[in-house]
Amino acid sequence: MLPREAIVEFKKIYAKVYGVQIGDAEAERRANNLVGFYSEVYGGNPRVAAVEKNNHDEREKIKVD
Repeated sequence: MLPREAIVEFKKIYAKVYGVQIGDAEAERRANNLVGFYSEVYGGNPRVAAVEKNNHDEREKIKVD
């Protein structure tokens, strides 16, 4: 289950992309489905993956040969 802030953000993005306002229950269902799909395809939590990529990028910036 996603936090309320994530559902609100999902609703904003959905409205911007599709030009349609959806209710809280529909947004929660669609957002959770999206996260579940991501987890199945990529094998992890999208938030964790983004943080891990950022950490990797930061380590690459300071790598000394």
